[in-house]
Amino acid sequence: MVALAIMALAVALGAGLPASRAAAQTSATGAQGQTLSVSVTTDLDPDGAVLTVDGAGYDEAKGIYVSFCVIPPPGQRPTPCAGGIDLTGSGGSTVWISSDPPSYATGLTTPYGPDGSFQVQLTVRAELDEFDCHVISCGVVTRADHTRSEDRTQDVFVPVAFAGDPIGTPTGSAQPAPTPGWAGCGPSTAVVDRDAIDPLVPGATPVLPVTVTSADGREVTVTDASRILPVNLYGSIAEIVFSLGLGDRVVGRDTSTTFAAAADLPLVTVNGHDLSAEGILQLDPTVVLADESIGPPEVFEQLRSAGIPVVMIDAGQTLDGVETHIGQIAAALGVVEAGERLIERTRQEIAVARASVVAPTDPLRIAFLYLRGSAGISLMTGEGAGPDAMIEAIGAIDTGTELGIEGFKPITSEALITAAPDVILVLTDSLASVGGVQGLLGVPGIAQTPAGEEGRIVDMDDGVLLNFGTRTGAAISALARAVYQPCD
Repeated sequence: MVALAIMALAVALGAGLPASRAAAQTSATGAQGQTLSVSVTTDLDPDGAVLTVDGAGYDEAKGIYVSFCVIPPPGQRPTPCAGGIDLTGSGGSTVWISSDPPSYATGLTTPYGPDGSFQVQLTVRAELDEFDCHVISCGVVTRADHTRSEDRTQDVFVPVAFAGDPIGTPTGSAQPAPTPGWAGCGPSTAVVDRDAIDPLVPGATPVLPVTVTSADGREVTVTDASRILPVNLYGSIAEIVFSLGLGDRVVGRDTSTTFAAAADLPLVTVNGHDLSAEGILQLDPTVVLADESIGPPEVFEQLRSAGIPVVMIDAGQTLDGVETHIGQIAAALGVVEAGERLIERTRQEIAVARASVVAPTDPLRIAFLYLRGSAGISLMTGEGAGPDAMIEAIGAIDTGTELGIEGFKPITSEALITAAPDVILVLTDSLASVGGVQGLLGVPGIAQTPAGEEGRIVDMDDGVLLNFGTRTGAAISALARAVYQPCD
């Protein structure tokens, strides 16, 4: 937190730089000899100006973002920057240049031209998040993409200046630059719109029968998808079925399926996440989709004995697993083509969300804690548990993974203090079970961590944070906002 405060102070000191002097150049040369040129850099329309940006001599092995950012002190990461990734390169505030992007970014990047060149257009405005670029130095920037976010060799800056007076201030008055949103902001909640299930258009029509290999190795034939029951611990299977456009065929839900489109469906779980065979049979499903996160297994055997096809889906909770889950569910329901469309859409949303995260140069350390106050359960998660993937997706360090934890493990006060998290991430229900933030700070060891000392507690609904369904991109963005920009 101290490093962030120092960064904020350094940026604030740049607020007095005269805009006309800051924008006296139209090109700049980087540390590796690459050049960045901007078509116009002075007297820009504060409500929006379209600039042509040319680059040459960039290392084609390294992806970059061409962005509009606050210009940082020397050696620090450019941040904040405007906009996400524009898929057309024709008007966004950030364009991703890469000739060898990650697999999930297929179709999202613009490849380099000959000799590491590019030409793109950016739309820039004087209001950049909470900053006013009349009174703080902003400019067109290239920076390494999120696969090499600490690589400063791709940082090249061309300052720009806007016409008119500072936003919301009288002529001639001064306006100090605000500090970054993540500095000393206390608790916050990551929120994704519960109604944000966006079914494919046109929707899918099952082509049946199909025979698929279930995740448990069984060959399962599905002949009827008119009454679908999707259940697991995370709500992700139901979310995918609804996103495929088959929500009107779903007949029940699990406790974790919390989005509004499914809220009125009957629950088939009892005592938390245990399935009720009797409750399921009353719904007369024609196919059940589940994974090993939910049970008990005897229920699935009862359903099979009753002649109901049960297809088990891989249970891995990772970003890479999202596409696998969509593909398996679409195949089981006879909507393979729709599954391919949904995979592509979800892949792009995740890539854009990850690329749009503005994290501090010194990554924050985040610990995810699973708590149930009434049962006295206190666990920290690590590699492969799910929260680690989300934490890493927003450019932070998962302290459980760093400590060598795999999955879920009981925590001690000593382990918490050793982990030294800057932020503690919990499920919203977990936080309520211990009496809110004040109750959480009473858990041994938490108050002695940097997160406890600063009150940096972030909570998020378990139907979103641990979901790894089609809203994963939105969940990444929501978590990043809560961690990095929670202040009003």
